[in-house]
Amino acid sequence: MLKAAEIFQNNMVIQRDKPVILWGQASPEAKICARIQEKSGETNAGSDGYWKLSLPSLKASRQETLVISSGEEVLAFENIAVGEVWVAGGQSN
Repeated sequence: MLKAAEIFQNNMVIQRDKPVILWGQASPEAKICARIQEKSGETNAGSDGYWKLSLPSLKASRQETLVISSGEEVLAFENIAVGEVWVAGGQSN
């Protein structure tokens, strides 16, 4: 039943030089582990199954794989870039 929030997908970009926050759902009280760029973090899901964990900041890179696991369940997100994430909005005249 391991799930990551829908925002986490293959081909995504993660902000560099900032801690990476991951979240999702799993079986209640399950141990959750995540790793990318030889950095890892772990947590336990709450009694409601929701979990959240933080990974240390990452260096700019391409073609990384983010692996999130709980017991025998594994999620692998591939072709991840770590770099600058910009959000732009507003009116252009």
